[in-house]
Amino acid sequence: DPAEVAQWNPEQLALYAAALDRAYMLASPDRWGERTIHGFVRYPHVQLMGAEIADMIERDTADILVLEVSVRHGKSFCSSIATPGWFLSKYPDRTVGLASYEADFAAQWGRKTREAIGSPTVRQHFGIEVSKQSSAMSRWDLVTADGRTAGGMWTAGAGGPIEGKGYHLGIVDDPIKNREVADSQEALEKIWDWWQATLIPRGEPGNKLIVVMSRWSDADLIGRLRAASENSEYEGKRLRVVRMPAMADEDEKFTAGPKGSVVAVQWERKTGEPLCPERYDIDDLSELRASVGPWTWAARYQQTPAP
Repeated sequence: DPAEVAQWNPEQLALYAAALDRAYMLASPDRWGERTIHGFVRYPHVQLMGAEIADMIERDTADILVLEVSVRHGKSFCSSIATPGWFLSKYPDRTVGLASYEADFAAQWGRKTREAIGSPTVRQHFGIEVSKQSSAMSRWDLVTADGRTAGGMWTAGAGGPIEGKGYHLGIVDDPIKNREVADSQEALEKIWDWWQATLIPRGEPGNKLIVVMSRWSDADLIGRLRAASENSEYEGKRLRVVRMPAMADEDEKFTAGPKGSVVAVQWERKTGEPLCPERYDIDDLSELRASVGPWTWAARYQQTPAP
């Protein structure tokens, strides 16, 4: 009631503003990132990523969410910094595990998330901070306002060991380093074996998984997941795939989030329109297409890998 709010004292107004800000940040990872990560921009496709992730966690729309996103479009800012921070702000007693193509590279995402969690905004709104006793880039724990040790985050290299580490939310971000790995059947098989035999068994009951990457080949991790999935099921886990090519190859309509909710996203683009014109407009993409060649364009930018 505006009339009632007009009678509030400054302390009441401050509490109300803080409650609104908390609710805004908890709605989706992209909103959390906007408030905590320097340089984070909620481009339309980033909002869609955030809504899809929130959908999976909050509405149980999938068990494995696959996000196929063109290179250099800010996918990791959302999936590998904002998403762990958002998830731990909502569920401080849970654990996030993140893997990338190398352990040292994955640890950089752990460090950036740790820094975002350590911001005054998070401490003020959610009463959590990184434990001083466990604060390494590759493994850190949370401490609640009452001094209790809670959940946290660990990172690892895709294909490497993660024994003794569980997760409630697992994130695999770009598990393939370069084309040399992408062209090696042995290397691709090792990543698939790691997913099957090492990562999957470490999940806590009710865990969720996110795979976010720019494609390399039909035999990459996403290709193997697609092939293994039958009727949108993968070993009892529901698989949802969201493909975001750099340039729309057909008219597209993306929707995510419950209709009428604050995180609901509806986004349409016509054939030939860029994914994020603020970063790469149609002229930029046309130049890139001519420069990188058809194989790289199809796989890394369009998410349609060809032999």
